[in-house]
Order: sequence, then C-alpha cells, then structure tokens
Amino acid sequence: MTEQEIKSNIRYNEELVESYQGQMRELEEQISSLECLKNKFTTLQTNFGSRQDARKRCLSSVSSRVSQIKIASRYYSGMNDLLNGTEFINAYNGLEDAKGTITRELDRIYMQLDDLSGKLNYRTQRITYWRTQLRNL
Repeated sequence: MTEQEIKSNIRYNEELVESYQGQMRELEEQISSLECLKNKFTTLQTNFGSRQDARKRCLSSVSSRVSQIKIASRYYSGMNDLLNGTEFINAYNGLEDAKGTITRELDRIYMQLDDLSGKLNYRTQRITYWRTQLRNL
C-alpha cells in the first residue's frame, strides 16, 4: 500500500471512531433521561400506594360506625370497593407496566451501547495497525 492509502485508511477509521463516540454520547444521554423518568415513575407509584394505604386506614375508622349509621354503611361499601377494587389495581399496575417499558428500552439502548463499544475498539485497533504500517514504510 502507498503512504496515501494508509493515511486514507487512518482518516477513515478516525472518522468512524468520532462517529461512534458521538452515538455513544447520545445513547448515554438517553439512558440518563430514561433512568430519571423511571425514578419518577417509581416515586409516583410509591406515593400512590402510600396515599392509598392512608385512605384505607381512614376508611377502617368508619367501619366501627357502619352498623350504627345507614349512610356510613353505604359510604364504607363504596369507598372499600374504590380503594380495594380493580381501578386502583389497574392504575398501580399501569405504573408498573410503564416502568417495565422503560426498563426494556434501557436494555435495548445498553445493547446498542455495547455494540458501539465493540465497533469503537475494533476501529481503534485498526488505527493502531495502520499507524504501524505507516511507520514501517
């Protein structure tokens, strides 16, 4: 190979290295954003569950008066269904599903990052190889 061809190979590999590094930075930013979003969902789910537990405790204080007051019985029944029914479970599980979706996306991005890291290492090795070839001319 000529000196110009070797320099061209070096330049080509350096451009790929820069491209891979830029892509890796973008993926790392996406990871950071998704981790932040996942943490927000976790906090939301925790707060949602805590508030639900507090409401259940308040409702249990009404249970002692249910037999004494007819409207309290209806209130207790309705609130009990609301607090322990499918709506709460669906909402709580919806938050869990959202976190699962975020986790899957994070896994996909981590795989892309690993792939880019392998490509980056290969191109770095190629640069070293071509520089050695250039010195040996």
